[in-house]
Amino acid sequence: MRRRRSRIILTVVTAAILALWPAAAGAHYERPTHFPDGTGSVPLYRTTGPHLVVCKDDLADFTNRIAAFPAELN
Repeated sequence: MRRRRSRIILTVVTAAILALWPAAAGAHYERPTHFPDGTGSVPLYRTTGPHLVVCKDDLADFTNRIAAFPAELN
């Protein structure tokens, strides 16, 4: 009987520790955020000149995949 009670207590304590484990995870303070002051600029959209394909290494495959996109997106 005593051995069974010890096992039950051990099981309950273990379950409580496992249940509370995520609550013990520590966090760090976030850096302060600042709203932009509005003095920045946005580059002009250009349709000519060099371009860099960053999605894939294969330009032909990329061109085939975007062929069905609306003209505004190409």
